[in-house]
Amino acid sequence: MTQAEQSAANLATSAQDNLTDEEVARFLTDNPEFFQLYPEILETLSIPHEAGTAISLVEKQINLLREKNKQLEEQLNSLIAIAHDNNNTQQQIHQMVVEVLASSDAESALLDLTTRLIKGFKVDHVAVRILADEDHPLDSIDSSWTLTSKSARNTLDDFTPTNEPLCGRLKLGQLKRLFGEKAESIGSSVLIPLRKGSLYGVIALGSTDEHRFNPGMDTLYLRRLGEMVSAALLRYIA
Repeated sequence: MTQAEQSAANLATSAQDNLTDEEVARFLTDNPEFFQLYPEILETLSIPHEAGTAISLVEKQINLLREKNKQLEEQLNSLIAIAHDNNNTQQQIHQMVVEVLASSDAESALLDLTTRLIKGFKVDHVAVRILADEDHPLDSIDSSWTLTSKSARNTLDDFTPTNEPLCGRLKLGQLKRLFGEKAESIGSSVLIPLRKGSLYGVIALGSTDEHRFNPGMDTLYLRRLGEMVSAALLRYIA
């Protein structure tokens, strides 16, 4: 314990016996470094700012307040930047769904969707896979968009076992089932379930950057994207 800390402890003990102003003044005089040890006290003091050169305590208060204001300003700017990014994401999703709804058929809708995803979300590769079975043959969609094997549903369940998007790195075998010959160039991916009525599929976003998508990412907008695109595509395949 430093001398100032020991003196502060003694002063606190003395305070129980009606500490006088003179004793406080003497303590501060004997321990000029006290406010360096406890700078937070400066924020609560009221000190007259008289003309002259001996105003170091006031200056210290001002510097502390300036630093706090700077931190608050940085926090505000960060929140504004996040809000701006969220607004851009919402606009991208809105425009994407509008274009899908405006498409004349399923093939056009899927092409518009992949084009908008690549441009709007700046990803390297996009794959959309939709389950096609005896109950839902999807004859109007080219086979490059569908999974038609007997194990297709198991494949989709393997990719997205729940309705929640998944972010991170996939095994090479999984990547090949989604991206084909482009699989080896993909470092990280996002899988967005497509679940609506008879529609059962997945949107896969692939990036060559292995750090672009990670399991800790917020998936709120990805989930909303999947829900809205599912509703928009359902009209073409039901």
